[in-house]
Amino acid sequence: MNRPNAGAERPPTEIRRLFEGQSDWKLVVTDMGRDPLKTPTIPASSIPDIRRRVEETRALMIQGQPRAAFVMAWSLLEAALHRIDSEKGARPRTPGTVVETLAMLGRIDPTLERRVRPLIELRNRVVHGDLQVEPSADDVRSVLSAVEQSLASEAG
Repeated sequence: MNRPNAGAERPPTEIRRLFEGQSDWKLVVTDMGRDPLKTPTIPASSIPDIRRRVEETRALMIQGQPRAAFVMAWSLLEAALHRIDSEKGARPRTPGTVVETLAMLGRIDPTLERRVRPLIELRNRVVHGDLQVEPSADDVRSVLSAVEQSLASEAG
């Protein structure tokens, strides 16, 4: 049996005994909850929910929030893929995988794929803290077009 931390399975009284007689030792117990490195599962969203969020993203652009709108648009593109290619317990995917999978499934046309693919680097720079780059309204519109095109043949 593979145990990542065998010490975590010891009873607290046994661990406490290890500290007896060690005046310069201190026992601190912390409950870490679930493993923060464990990949979350992403539930498929409904088409109406995705479309409602598309409208919220457009509102962000109107309010002069292109960075927030751009990040949200990418989130919606992945949500669309989870909806279309719903596997039980879907996992987060890289932006490149999202675009590639939607293109391979025929959900976005080659022209739109060529427009969105270069935006992956911009997306990564924005979400990873590069405050010197700014997505344009056209960048946001391109990603939202991919979301809408992806869902076009879906009912809802």
